[in-house]
Amino acid sequence: MTTQPVDLNPATELFNDSVKRAVARQLSVVDLFNSTATLASYDQKQLVIELYKTWIAYNADNALLYAVYYNYGVAFTDMRDRAGAINALRECVRLKPDFHASYINLGRD
Repeated sequence: MTTQPVDLNPATELFNDSVKRAVARQLSVVDLFNSTATLASYDQKQLVIELYKTWIAYNADNALLYAVYYNYGVAFTDMRDRAGAINALRECVRLKPDFHASYINLGRD
């Protein structure tokens, strides 16, 4: 039995670091979007969803929450999860009714 540390792949490392920062409320919206874009480039769509979900749970008072919900909805669309996309985009509309991109994407889903 070896006690060597297990090497995590870059996507897992990024996800774990981003979740820790989100929970500590130290992951800005820009950093969140950068992290999720990088995870998406690694084809880690489920990790993108989980990171958005975690960030929202711990940062629900952020002024840009509507934008996060919008991107969350787009991520659900990428996963072909219509119900998830619709719910996230509806929350975006509720938070910022004049953010028209959410209406456009709702019309697509």
